[in-house]
Amino acid sequence: MISPAPTLFDAPALLSLQRAIQDNQGSEVFFVGYVDEDSRLIRDVEAVAYGNQSMTPVLLERALTADVIIHNHPSGNLEPSAQDLQMADMLMNQAGVSFVIVDNTVTQVKIVYYAPFLSSQKQTPLKTEEILKLFGPEGAFALKLKGYEAREAQLSMLSQIVDAFNHKDLAIIEAGTGTGKSLAYLLPSLYWAHQNKEKVIITTFTKNLQQQLVDKDLPFLKDILPFSFSYAIVKGKQNYICRKRFEEAFDTLKALSHTPALFDAEDQERYRLFAAVDEWLSQTKEGDLEELAGELLRQVREDIQAQSDLCIHRRCPYFDNCYINLSRQKVFTSDLIITNHHFFLAQLSLDYADVNVRLLPLFSKIIIDEAHNFKKAALSFLQEQASFFSLNKNLGRIYSLSRKKHNGELNQLLLNLQKSQAPGARSCLEKIQDDILPYFEALREKINYFLRPLISRL
Repeated sequence: MISPAPTLFDAPALLSLQRAIQDNQGSEVFFVGYVDEDSRLIRDVEAVAYGNQSMTPVLLERALTADVIIHNHPSGNLEPSAQDLQMADMLMNQAGVSFVIVDNTVTQVKIVYYAPFLSSQKQTPLKTEEILKLFGPEGAFALKLKGYEAREAQLSMLSQIVDAFNHKDLAIIEAGTGTGKSLAYLLPSLYWAHQNKEKVIITTFTKNLQQQLVDKDLPFLKDILPFSFSYAIVKGKQNYICRKRFEEAFDTLKALSHTPALFDAEDQERYRLFAAVDEWLSQTKEGDLEELAGELLRQVREDIQAQSDLCIHRRCPYFDNCYINLSRQKVFTSDLIITNHHFFLAQLSLDYADVNVRLLPLFSKIIIDEAHNFKKAALSFLQEQASFFSLNKNLGRIYSLSRKKHNGELNQLLLNLQKSQAPGARSCLEKIQDDILPYFEALREKINYFLRPLISRL
């Protein structure tokens, strides 16, 4: 969220920031700051490192002992970069250190994470009457929607949620079809995030409801509410394309296309599919695989989707423009976060195990929609299952024994080693062929030996 700088800094701190940035000719400066407990404003700031127009060094020893880290973006674009977000993630999880970004004139501030706003008891209660005015005869809903009529059950639900937010209570509400429940909980959530600068989580069971919120309800509210807000939907890594996996697979196909004896009709069709994905990549902003046509996605998804066990993080040549990092950046800087029960349970499990990893940003309020399915989601999250087909499928992703010897990750490595003239490539190839491939073949035989008889009994 972007706010006027005086809402976060006292006057002497503002002056110190401005002078240090001017002294560095408008380039980036790394500051540490300390918060006044009573006012919650940043009062003491100190410039500890000076950078250039695009980056600045970070002194972790100083950062970990401060209340807040501040740096400026000379471009005036206050959106955090992937590197900013990673640094903020590490500092807030390991030391509870806040992280904010200012422009060069120090008139605007982007709050990535500000602990005093989350921990302070000085929260501004919501005013039920103010929100209910939106539903009145001359309210925003009536003006925007022709023939709109307020629903008593919807207003009652909204009032209960406001009361629960204000008093830090738990509210369990049953809302029948036609209640208009999404607006009944979105409005208090957005007003709370706006007034108290605290993030709110909405978790659902179904994708359809998530898409309704993101594609319909929230854009509608953006048009009628008297303040601006940001929102983001959380999706797992597997929902995004991995640029590295795609490029490596496509490069392999391109290399095969120059050898007609190896490039058959099936390879040609696969090449056509990857060319279509390449065209989509030149246009997509989100990298969300659901943007692809259904049949195209079905045929290529396993080869191009991001996977945690294959991610090499900062060593990846596409790290700076990684769609997962861009999505995470949006999630951690939004006021309202839409997620699903499974993802929320994953965060709870990390919190319970005292693991300093955050899948979701710190939040103060949560709405659990479709709560009747929360138990089902918990059981699904906790259970593990495997089958003859899933085990063979996962093995095939690593090393394929099929006629198509370039489908698995290890198959692609073998092809690259066979073409490589680098020192040691031949010995590495022989090592894989002599030691690793027999292991995979033996493992597949054991899976077949133990599990195939079970299939014949079904």
